[in-house]
Amino acid sequence: MTRLNYQTLESVPETIARGHYERSSYPKVVHLGVGAFHRAHQADYFDRLNCQIDKPWLITGASLRSPRAAEQLNPQDGLFLHIARGANTATTRINRAVTSVINAFGAPKLLTEAIAQPEVQLVTLTITEKGYCLDSSQTQLNMSDPDVRADCKHLDQPRTAIGHLVAGLSMRHKAGGNPITVLSCDNLSHNGSCTQRAVLAMAQIHDEGLFNWIQTHVSFPNAMVDRIAPALTKKDYQEAQNLLGVADQGLAVTEQFSQWVIEDNFAGERPPLEKVGVTWVSEVGAWEKRKLRLLNAAHSALAYVAGGANEIFVHTAINQPCYRDLLEALWSEVTTTIEESAEFDRAGYCKALIDRFSNPHLNHRLLQIAMDGSQKLPPRILSPLRERLSMDLASPTLTQIVAAWCQWVYWYAQKSSELLKDPMAGIFIEAIEAHDERTNFVDTLATVYSPLGDLMFSYPNWANELRRTVNTPDTKRK
Repeated sequence: MTRLNYQTLESVPETIARGHYERSSYPKVVHLGVGAFHRAHQADYFDRLNCQIDKPWLITGASLRSPRAAEQLNPQDGLFLHIARGANTATTRINRAVTSVINAFGAPKLLTEAIAQPEVQLVTLTITEKGYCLDSSQTQLNMSDPDVRADCKHLDQPRTAIGHLVAGLSMRHKAGGNPITVLSCDNLSHNGSCTQRAVLAMAQIHDEGLFNWIQTHVSFPNAMVDRIAPALTKKDYQEAQNLLGVADQGLAVTEQFSQWVIEDNFAGERPPLEKVGVTWVSEVGAWEKRKLRLLNAAHSALAYVAGGANEIFVHTAINQPCYRDLLEALWSEVTTTIEESAEFDRAGYCKALIDRFSNPHLNHRLLQIAMDGSQKLPPRILSPLRERLSMDLASPTLTQIVAAWCQWVYWYAQKSSELLKDPMAGIFIEAIEAHDERTNFVDTLATVYSPLGDLMFSYPNWANELRRTVNTPDTKRK
């Protein structure tokens, strides 16, 4: 199979855009987690930026859990096709920002050395919520994770993203390295602060001097990212090959909308990303909360309520009036937990979400969104629910979503951990297998999932409402 690379790029039709800039300098960015979202979002920003500046911000990628990303991109010289689909149009572009991908799963030392390179100014992360190695309170390292425990003992071969970071920063510190910025690009509340807590906690275990150096030489800005990047299909790859005339295993397919808001807190050199639409702010919290509680919460609502009723895609679910009504009711409830701002048009934002969700060309699977629910539920659903309960406000829609998630976990836990796809899958399955039919299974989940258990304990009347909601036909998987 002939693949996209610099040798075959000449044969690619000129109708497909591509930037022109030198790639001979050492990359300034190391990115952990070169998956679909990074290729759709951050790599796109840097590729467009590099076309406007003299010294490009190139990216060294790192694959943490498998060699797959390295196998996709290295034979292609880091090149891949970026397709941004709208409801009626699509744009195509060859992305050149990624120069290579380190298989850190097989050669962790290469990633450690890359982070330590003096030319590197920025480490970015898309490792999903579970990758930050924190417990459910997001304050302490999750020492129940054997990989976290292993990295706390030694960092010769890091197993976690946080371990890789600490190992790389340690080598940088010992070499007298210059300051550097670590930038999370995951849908995690206060993502930069969470990264900092995890890194400092592990660093302190290993070396007090490293702990002190990180506090003074490394910054961890918070950021909000927004772009839908669904899982790729065989049809997507075939379309790319038809467009290019060669195969592309590094393909990125996404929507045309994109947003990146970053706290202006850089220890190293700061890329001029404002040239390509990035918003620099002094505090990202308000942006983050809006996105988590309006967009991400809506995605989770569809995943568990519509997905639980056997809907497959976001765009097919949102075309049904009952699910549009569900989202409107959700947004009405969570709006009371979002600070008012003259700069934010809530109605316009939600209308734009409906339009984005309705895009028929994305095929965004609800099952993909439902993955890792134990990590996603607290910032998206449980936090606004707790705030409303503290104000003594009825929250039937948020409660319905929690109930649908419980039902979803219960149903998939009886199948397999592969279907459940959650970092707590084994714990949930064990709890469900030991479930006493004389009690509500919600109480069984609450005993092993503290975010739910704490909420039920704090608000017993709501706990009763949740038990009743779980037992209604609306929340039961058909």
